[in-house]
Amino acid sequence: MEGVINRAPPWLDNQTVTEALRNIQLKWKVQDSWRHAHQNIREFMYRTNTRERTTHSRLNRIYKAKHLQCCLFNWKHGLAIAHSDHWMVMVKYAPKDAPLVGEGRWSWPCMTIEDNNLIKKVVAQGKALQDNIARWKTDDTDREKSNPQTL
Repeated sequence: MEGVINRAPPWLDNQTVTEALRNIQLKWKVQDSWRHAHQNIREFMYRTNTRERTTHSRLNRIYKAKHLQCCLFNWKHGLAIAHSDHWMVMVKYAPKDAPLVGEGRWSWPCMTIEDNNLIKKVVAQGKALQDNIARWKTDDTDREKSNPQTL
């Protein structure tokens, strides 16, 4: 789980926090895909210097369902494009059953913006989605059957 490989100088996390994170990962059947794919690599996302020492921390995690690990590829680690004091991990995700969208950025034709019937349908679906997400939060729905990402 969390370990000394993630920091320099090494130290262990609070045991209560580590156990809570482990329980969530087990319940949701997810794993830190970066650590799983790069078990012995020490890449740090944050560096800080004080008078006493330099500290490095691996802050980023990429949690993914274990059975979808094979859909992650082209891992990269580097400076964030946006102004930040953190480095970041990037990965491409391509499920085998993803629809083919084609070249370029997908968008609706401009003329659909003025189609009132279509706009009403989009608004209705958006409201239904908001209701489903709100219900999902309060009803403690099983993630195997439904989750916000699939909604």
